[in-house]
Parts: sequence; structure tokens; C-alpha cells
Amino acid sequence: MRQLKETGWMHNRLRMITAMFLVKDLGIDWRMAQRFDPDGHFIRRHVRELAGVADPKAVHDPHGVLGAAAIRRLGYPAPIVDHRTASRAIVGLFKAAADAAKQAK
Repeated sequence: MRQLKETGWMHNRLRMITAMFLVKDLGIDWRMAQRFDPDGHFIRRHVRELAGVADPKAVHDPHGVLGAAAIRRLGYPAPIVDHRTASRAIVGLFKAAADAAKQAK
């Protein structure tokens, strides 16, 4: 964060570590963009496939709101994983690692 404050730039690895800390350690919901940008202006500006989408809910959750045909027309990419399934799996792995570490002591 100091690098970002001082230079206006942060290395990709540091951004990933920061994001992981915010989500996994502080429990900050990664979907908070809706709270800070409810109209989706930031997303429309930087995700050109969604620039013409009028519904803010669809901008924040295109796969949950728009149909498959609309997603294809926009050229918006399909998710690479199902978030709910992947999240459960990762939490399970973290728990297993923590349990193994406790048993090793």
C-alpha cells in the first residue's frame, strides 16, 4: 500500500496479496463494487463489453442477470470457475492445511 501511495502504482503480485488479505483475513466481500459504484460507471468504463449495458445490476453480475444469448452478443467471457464451488473447495483446503499443521505439533 505504501508503494501505491508513493508512486500511484503497485506491482501485480502485491495487488494479488492485498486482495487475498482483504478477502481472506479481513472478510471484505469482493463484490463490494456494488456499494461504491452502484450505477456501474467504473465497470462500464473499464470493461468495454459492458459499456452499453443499461441495467446496473447486469453490469455488476452479467451472468446472473443477463441470459446466455445476451452474454454471447456482448462478447463477455464465460466464468472460468463457479465461484461458489471454488470458494468452498479452497476453504476446505485451508481448513485441511490448518488441521494438518495442528496435528504436526
